[in-house]
Amino acid sequence: MSTLVPIGEFSLMTNLSRKALRIYHELGILEPAEVDQHNGYRYYATDQIGTAQLIRRFRDLGMGIPEVKAVLAAPDDDSRNALLTTHLHRMEAQLRQTADTVAALRDLLSAHPPEVDVSFRTFEAVPAWTIGTSLGSDDLGAWFADSLDRLITTARRASVPVTGPLGGVFERELVSDEFGRMTLFVPTPAGDPPAGVRAATIPGGDYAVLTHHGSHAEADRSYGDLGRYVSEQSIGAPGLIRERYLPIDPAADALDVRFGAPESRTEICWPVVSPA
Repeated sequence: MSTLVPIGEFSLMTNLSRKALRIYHELGILEPAEVDQHNGYRYYATDQIGTAQLIRRFRDLGMGIPEVKAVLAAPDDDSRNALLTTHLHRMEAQLRQTADTVAALRDLLSAHPPEVDVSFRTFEAVPAWTIGTSLGSDDLGAWFADSLDRLITTARRASVPVTGPLGGVFERELVSDEFGRMTLFVPTPAGDPPAGVRAATIPGGDYAVLTHHGSHAEADRSYGDLGRYVSEQSIGAPGLIRERYLPIDPAADALDVRFGAPESRTEICWPVVSPA
């Protein structure tokens, strides 16, 4: 049998402060069972304790108010569990990124200079299917993930011949000025791509190449190592920065890339002057 209790008692029962309970009331995620019309005192039903405890745990997990509302409003257990699973996956990805950042920081604190394995390569101009746009650096991560997935899916559905690994080229201003153009591409001679994808030629050139292993979020260290090498050798040249996204298994499908996996590989290609 449910009983009405004042906000102070309900606060003690749920380990939620009066302030938090008032905010949750105003936001519409935990409304009192009754509000006294004369003095505004809030009263809660004891059968609301479980809901309040759920909200507290959701907030402890870093779940935003809109997400909490969506979970509480879910029509059935399957819908609720799907929303919770999505949030947990997001948290797991954040934990992996934190672990990667901690590992990178430990390496940076090491007194040993990094060993840099730089090679030099000349890329010919290559026909490709592309998705490109001009955007701000803050929007790059979401655009990159969505566009790369769309490009891979489109190429697979069309069964086009793929002549090399997936790649991307971008203007330096995308980093230096936080706005610039980036183009992702699948090397293929196939013409007439479907809507949303464009056939174009990716320019060639001479590059210094360094392979980055692991999470793309930590590629700044590899960029620093390669940029330092190119600068100290006085061989840098203007032009687009190029990346090549290599498959996990070199003998497998060229489109089989998995960003964030420890075994993932990205070739960072820095334009250099043509060798004598």
